[in-house]
Amino acid sequence: MRAVKDKKLSDYQAIQLEALSSHLTHSEVGFCRKVCRWYSEKFHTPLHVVLEGKVVLWDEVLLHFYEYQMDEMEYNDVLDAAVKDMIPELADAHEAANQDFADSLVEEQEKSMKKEEKTEEPEVELEPPAPVAMSFEEEEL
Repeated sequence: MRAVKDKKLSDYQAIQLEALSSHLTHSEVGFCRKVCRWYSEKFHTPLHVVLEGKVVLWDEVLLHFYEYQMDEMEYNDVLDAAVKDMIPELADAHEAANQDFADSLVEEQEKSMKKEEKTEEPEVELEPPAPVAMSFEEEEL
């Protein structure tokens, strides 16, 4: 407890600023600590054991972290992420193909709308039919 009393307030502020900075800038060190905290909590392993990396290797911790994230995602989202991260050329080509398809649909719709405008017949005023003379005779029952 004595070490805590000897600390200056500015030391605590510096630590708080470091935490804020690593969180906001997504630093590599901040990411590693985040993953270690997650692993420690998820697998009930003391944090210092995970941080040391002797008992549990960093590659294993990171593998579990990514697998857990993917377990929470939909299959198509995982597939999209894999294509985007692993094969960016394919992702770019896929995106371009999707954009071309969307553009063609828009063009087709515009053509259809123009065609409908051209084929519309002008309104013709119809004369009302001439009244028909009707007579109703009373019948005896």
